[in-house]
Amino acid sequence: IDYLVKEEYEKAIKDYRKVIKLDEENDKKIIKDFNKSIDLHKTNISFTDNILKFLYDILIYCEWNLESKEKKTLVELIINVYKLIKKFKIKEPKKLLHYTKASTLKFLFQNEKDVEKDKNEKSIFPKLRLNNAVYMNDPEKGKIFKKILSNIDKNNKLNKNFKMIDDEYLLNNKDYTYLTCFSPVKEKDKLPMWIHYADGGNGVSIVFNEDFFKNTELYKVKYLDVNNISNDDTFKEFKEEIENIYSILTKFNSEKEIFLQLANVILNYASYLFKDKAYSYEEEVRIIKLRDYNEAKIDKKYDVPKLYIDFETPITSDMIDEIIVGPKGDFEAISAYAKYVGIKKVSKSKIKYR
Repeated sequence: IDYLVKEEYEKAIKDYRKVIKLDEENDKKIIKDFNKSIDLHKTNISFTDNILKFLYDILIYCEWNLESKEKKTLVELIINVYKLIKKFKIKEPKKLLHYTKASTLKFLFQNEKDVEKDKNEKSIFPKLRLNNAVYMNDPEKGKIFKKILSNIDKNNKLNKNFKMIDDEYLLNNKDYTYLTCFSPVKEKDKLPMWIHYADGGNGVSIVFNEDFFKNTELYKVKYLDVNNISNDDTFKEFKEEIENIYSILTKFNSEKEIFLQLANVILNYASYLFKDKAYSYEEEVRIIKLRDYNEAKIDKKYDVPKLYIDFETPITSDMIDEIIVGPKGDFEAISAYAKYVGIKKVSKSKIKYR
């Protein structure tokens, strides 16, 4: 895994072959597909840290728990899920905005004189949170992709050969999904967004510029009519990749809990790139991470503490082009604080809303 991060591809391939103990004669296709993925890494499309984590979990952690065929199936699944999700990736992120409560400003932005220092007297700037996916407002959270697979399962092969694990099962396992959401700048003054994501119009939207998104993988959410998949134009964009994933899931049968757990977690990554068409007005862009529960932090201000992780990039005022105050927000107070922390532009929503 370290070799991939360092872009030492030949060493990565050699190490990969050694760990998974592939039979060179029988498994040429897997190696060929893996090498193609490495070639993608040499261009502008890189492995996600989540994909690297899957490889590590499957090839190292599960070395003594899975048979060769099970491991190969999971590696095939990883490669094909990767081929799917790269179609969602925004290659050159520009400005994006993030709707939130006004109270979040005090956590995200601080004047440098108020910022904590590390032992070397270097400023420790705040970071944006990625919240656990269980707190999403969408009741179909994470289920759309599995519904798609079920809808193309005409002969019930999926239920016979692969157990689609429910949310309760996944929540009892270690890996889970964390995400944060953005919208295109053109969506900066939409009433449903203010109501749903910015404290009923009392909050703000923060316009992050491209400096904040450097070395960040952003994914454009796709919206589907899950009840009419065969005629859905968006589904047609991904039909080949989805059918390949379906084929992998239905050609090999394993009852091992660890196999089913990992296969479902891999699918989970693709699941959060689809939403029902009812939410298409959002035009949502997401940062998605899969993390071990041991890596999570908890926010204790809620009655039931909430799980989150920190985004890697610290926030500085030069990464913010503008703060937009919601239609019911306190423009004067927010403007004063924004100026104090070094944000130059603050504007007010043009929407009339009581």
